[in-house]
Amino acid sequence: MKVMKLYGIGSVVVTGTNRGIGLELVKYFSAQDKDTKVIACSRRLSPELESVVKSNDNVSHVELEVTSIDSVQKAFHSVSNIVGDHGVNLLINNAAVKPSNDVGTFICPEKDLDNSFHINVTGTHTVTRIFYPLIKMAAAANPNLPVCCARGAIFNISSGKDGRCSKPKSTFMLCTGCHIECFIDSI
Repeated sequence: MKVMKLYGIGSVVVTGTNRGIGLELVKYFSAQDKDTKVIACSRRLSPELESVVKSNDNVSHVELEVTSIDSVQKAFHSVSNIVGDHGVNLLINNAAVKPSNDVGTFICPEKDLDNSFHINVTGTHTVTRIFYPLIKMAAAANPNLPVCCARGAIFNISSGKDGRCSKPKSTFMLCTGCHIECFIDSI
């Protein structure tokens, strides 16, 4: 990511970092620029994430449960202490869930759909809303830069190509991904 080197991105916050895409993003960003503070947020510290945190001085772990406002507020204060007056340059909302009984939306139990929506949409909204002042702080600290993640950006991992791909059993991720994309477009 050339912009990291060119503009000196100070911090990246990634949610859902215990495994998968989130963990790989933490590995990627921590290797790009050792001056960039990479904050890995997850409900718990997996052995692989713990190894990444221990082997990289620029990576911190912050406990975060996206469905708990108290947890998101505590994470906000922890991240604020890490980044200081520089704010958060890039927030990547990656925390999400897909129901374990992947039977498709139309025959899925309502409780599974409600749980997916609560985590994938409401959780992402809560994290974005509470962390937004840190994004604005980074933007204010870099007013002369072109519009890029060095000025403060929010990126949401969704279901696929622009959140608009659909496969018979992927409708959960599609619906919740599109919901979040519409929310971010309104900011």
